[in-house]
Amino acid sequence: MKAMIITPLIILLLTISSTISAQQAEKEYTYQVKIVNSKGKPQPNIYAYHENYYTKERKYFKSDKNGIMTITSTNISVDMYIDAEKSNGLHRKFFHFYREPKESIVYDTKKEIEKAMKGKVLTTIQEHPEYPGGIEECMKFLHKKAWEHPVIKKENSFHANRIGIPQSVIIQFIIDKKGNIKYPAVVRGLGSPIDQAAIDVLLTMPKWEPGKHKGKPVNYLFALPVRVLFI
Repeated sequence: MKAMIITPLIILLLTISSTISAQQAEKEYTYQVKIVNSKGKPQPNIYAYHENYYTKERKYFKSDKNGIMTITSTNISVDMYIDAEKSNGLHRKFFHFYREPKESIVYDTKKEIEKAMKGKVLTTIQEHPEYPGGIEECMKFLHKKAWEHPVIKKENSFHANRIGIPQSVIIQFIIDKKGNIKYPAVVRGLGSPIDQAAIDVLLTMPKWEPGKHKGKPVNYLFALPVRVLFI
């Protein structure tokens, strides 16, 4: 008799618990972020997505005529990626926010970048850019500068006992016809402020030997990892 009374009670409690859990899981948060170009002008028609960790399914969002993008997510910590192809850009761009975006996201289209650089940006060329001393020297330089950066030092202290955190920020940038670094953008990162610290480190690099195509210096889209966590 006792078993017959207890069993329905347990089933009822489990049902209530499951219902509450499902409601919590389905709760969506709404965020707004402003997309602007390098001059601060609102960017309409920029597409960004976040990806389900397990299914890899992408959910897309688009900025309106005022550059405002309204994002919905079941998480309060959100990783977003601007889709280059859909946004007429040169590169994907990563941005992260927790609870609420606090800053505008800067994104320039391919047309805007090429206009500013007075020439096309190529992704396939005959002679690739060269760092003084070669790529090994480049990675040594970035490693040294990253370790010296105060934000990166602080983050390493904070994450000292954590395992499985990505160790590098991947940055795409343009090496122009004179070997200068232009338009760096994080394509895979850890979030602010460490992503910006990685860009700061990248921008301390000396000039590269520019890439060439058909014997002439060109603007070239390149990418490098900047290691920011040494654990």
